This record gives sequence, C-alpha cells and structure tokens, in this order.
Amino acid sequence: YYKNKTYGYDHYSISLTIRDLSKYLKQLTIGDYRLNLGEGLAMKQNFSINYLSDSYGAKHTNNNIAPFRSSLEYGYNTGLATKWDFGKIELVAFASYNAVDFNGKTVQQTGYHRTESEIENKNSNTLTMGGLHLNYFHRGLTFGFTSLLYHYDKPIIHGTQKYQQYYFSGNDNNILALNVAYNYKNYLFFSEIAKSKNNAFSELLGVQVWLGYKSSLSFLVRNYDKRYQNIYADAIGYHSGNQNERGFYFDYSKYVSKRFSYFLGGDIYYFPYPSYRADKPSYGYKAKAQVEYSFNKHIFDFYFRLNNHQYNVTLEDKTKAVKDNIVSQYQLKYRYVINECLTFAMRVGYSH
Repeated sequence: YYKNKTYGYDHYSISLTIRDLSKYLKQLTIGDYRLNLGEGLAMKQNFSINYLSDSYGAKHTNNNIAPFRSSLEYGYNTGLATKWDFGKIELVAFASYNAVDFNGKTVQQTGYHRTESEIENKNSNTLTMGGLHLNYFHRGLTFGFTSLLYHYDKPIIHGTQKYQQYYFSGNDNNILALNVAYNYKNYLFFSEIAKSKNNAFSELLGVQVWLGYKSSLSFLVRNYDKRYQNIYADAIGYHSGNQNERGFYFDYSKYVSKRFSYFLGGDIYYFPYPSYRADKPSYGYKAKAQVEYSFNKHIFDFYFRLNNHQYNVTLEDKTKAVKDNIVSQYQLKYRYVINECLTFAMRVGYSH
C-alpha cells in the first residue's frame, strides 16, 4: 500500500484553445500547452526527434503557442497563454503553475511511478513560470524580445560531478533573449542571444537559403557558455540546455522530382569544459545522408548516420584521457501504399 496511490489513470491532460476572439486577441489557450519562441535559446518545447532532419533545417519553426497533446508527463506548461496582434507588433503572454516530480535534489522527467520512492516523489515540487514574447515586423525584418522567469517551491541541488559544476541550483532563474531574422529574396538570416540570471550568455547565428522548389541549404554557428542555465532552452546542439558547447551545423536538402529526393547534413561540436562521461575538453561530429525514391505505390528510404562523441578512457599508465567513440548506422525502409487506409511497411537496419 502506498499512501500517495492514485486511482484511475496516472496522468491527465486537458486544454482549451479559442482563436480570433477579437480584433487584437488572436489566440487564448487555457490548460496544458507548449511554447516555441525565437530560435529556442529562451524557450522551445515542441517535439523534435533529431536536428539532422530533411524537414527541419537550421531555422527554428516558431509556432508560438501549441496545445499539449502528448502522453508525456513533463515538458509542458499548465495555465494561460495568449497571443495578441497589433499590426506590426505581436505579443505572446503566458503564465504556468505545474506540479513536478522531485527526489529532493533534482526534477524527475521520466513520468514513471512504479515504486514506492517514485510515487513519493510524484508532484512533490512545484514550478511557477511566467513571461512574454514580443515581435516587431517590418519589411522582411523581425525583431523579437523574450523575458521569462521561473521559480521552484523547493530548491534544486545540482550533482557533484565535474560536468555538473555549473548546472542550475536554487529556486529562481530568469531569462532575457533577443532574436532577429531578416528575409531577403531567397535568403533568411537569423540570430538569437540569451542571458540567464547568473549573467551567462548563449548565442547562435545562421542563414537558410532556398535554391529552388523544396531545395534548401542551411548554416549555423553557435557558442553556448558553460554557465548558461535554462531548463527551457533547446536550440540546435548536441546537449539539451544549450550549455558548454560550440559548434558548426549545415544541411542541404534537394527535392529532385516527385520520385526522388535526398538530404545531406553534418554537425561539428566542441565542449570546452568537462561534459557527461568526458572529464576533459572534448569534441565530436554527426553526419547524415538520406535518399528517398518512390514509384507507383512503392517508397524506398535509405539513410546513413555517423556519430562520434568522445568519452573517458583509462590508459595503460592509469591516467585518464578522452577517446573517439564512433557509431555508424544504416537503415532501409520500404513502404507499399495499398490504399488510403492501409499501408505495408518494413524496416531493416545495421549499427556498429
């Protein structure tokens, strides 16, 4: 018997969204929702499997307020979010109050409540968050400003490992961010810089070029300070939190015809300070190549991925160093579209 045992489902989620309530109020969402603002250094909560994706590109898709429809028990807000349109000025204002799982030191994000300790930790801390995002539009130019603050009822205590030295601790944090984008013909330039309460900065700069119908080329450079702290940050990068990282990202996608398209992308990154499983500065890279071919109702999709992330190793003289850890993956997917209601799919892969 567990004193905090719940009956029925373990987790419930509900939200209500109303659009175009008045001339100025374009969206009102009450309940559970996600926010996606700027380029992601201040706030990004939408789900993305991998930033090396043929449908992603370097530019963050800014859809502002999205009703929460996932079964996950973490990574969303509960409260009120509004979107206002004043012509060249757009305002998003939001507030949230969430109960979160807490083990006395850190927030638990798994959503599992299987054991007595996991049930004890359920909803044992609260996260209060609020802020605004302001956009100004003028002839292809967009200026954005984001301000948000959040507060934990019980303080967060980071671990004692080297890589955790600059993790967030305490009750309160606030984030200020500026983002800018300029669209000139088939070029889109964009950038964002964000500051956390401890006066640490993270910034990125990118360009996306449209070379023809459904064909694009992207470049992005980033510099994330080791002391930058923001639980909502999820811009392009190897680690979540956009902390302790420098990197260069690129991708190229080409839609040749209805039958044939391909994608090439890569990311080179460097951690100037100890990171998870690497007690010294380390580097890594990711690469992906993908080809899709279809005819009649048959669709073939092949991709190759290469990932190198350096980890700790102990040398013969008992000293520690970082060493390459290269993983290569191959995967072929085949789909046969029988009709609008029925599709046969098969996937085979190899990893080394």
